[in-house]
Amino acid sequence: MKIPQSDFAPLYLQLANLLEQRIKTGEFPLQSQLPTEILLAKDFGVSLITVRGAMKVLMNKGLVERFPGKGTFVISPSESLTMWGLGSLNELDLTTVKSDMSTLFSKIINLPVWLQKPMELAVPSKINWMRNVRSKHGERFMLSDVYHPPVFSPIIRSKKFSNLLSERKLVILAICDLEGIQLGEIRQSLTATLAKGEIAVALNIDEGIPLLLIDRIFLDTHGRVIQFGRTHYRVDHYGYELNLRLYEEKSKIRKKTIHKKLF
Repeated sequence: MKIPQSDFAPLYLQLANLLEQRIKTGEFPLQSQLPTEILLAKDFGVSLITVRGAMKVLMNKGLVERFPGKGTFVISPSESLTMWGLGSLNELDLTTVKSDMSTLFSKIINLPVWLQKPMELAVPSKINWMRNVRSKHGERFMLSDVYHPPVFSPIIRSKKFSNLLSERKLVILAICDLEGIQLGEIRQSLTATLAKGEIAVALNIDEGIPLLLIDRIFLDTHGRVIQFGRTHYRVDHYGYELNLRLYEEKSKIRKKTIHKKLF
């Protein structure tokens, strides 16, 4: 079975939505085991990376749980405890299908001192720095500075990487696809700032215009930093929403840990 092509959602998200429908209709009943990633990839004619992305979405929604050495199973809500999650990569990914991206530059630089801690690198180090802008109807509304450890230099300068970006793939997802990395946690912080200097020029706005500033640290499933991103959004053209979702978690220990963090 082939997934219908869509210009409005990435392939892994389409697969996740299709599998979610099958779970909700009972085709995959509670506590049943899902087909293996290899079988799903074969059945739907997609890559393993796409299947793994879909599984990540389903796990984040609390619909399935992966047990090492046994497989992936549909979760029974009665066996779970609850927590609240804020947003997801899906909302971030949808930005790419609604806008056009241009890379202003891509170069290797000495690691700035302010990036030493978030990227968990020692000074001196060399890192990759890309500056991208996104536009809608020819008007720029977003500027992103993305930084990567030097190990990714060959990939970032490859034709395959450029092709993935031209297909409106997020930079982080292009890196993960080419390196075979599974994306883990994303740490995010939001604040407000004013446009100035090169940022104002790149966004074609006057200095002093209010901007939304979001920093994101992307980790793999082993907890290693694979990307740091700093993005400026024009608030007159862009609104950022965080949607609360009820997630299901099986571990009482984790719930106690979250309780301590929140209170």
